Amino acid sequence: MVRAWAQVARGLVTCALVVRPEVIDPQKIGVIAARNRGMQCDVFDNISDARDWLKIALRFPSGGQPA
Repeated sequence: MVRAWAQVARGLVTCALVVRPEVIDPQKIGVIAARNRGMQCDVFDNISDARDWLKIALRFPSGGQPA
């Protein structure tokens, strides 16, 4: 699913997906696949962590972190 999203997004979309913890692959294979195709994304089990990540991701779209 995320591979298709990444292809359509073409690097223009940043996505934080919030799902139940048991749905998240511990190795985040879907996130890795999407990132390898140019989509900035991550998956979380709570809204608070997703929002925090989005704040950073949107400020540093290339995936960089604040100094």
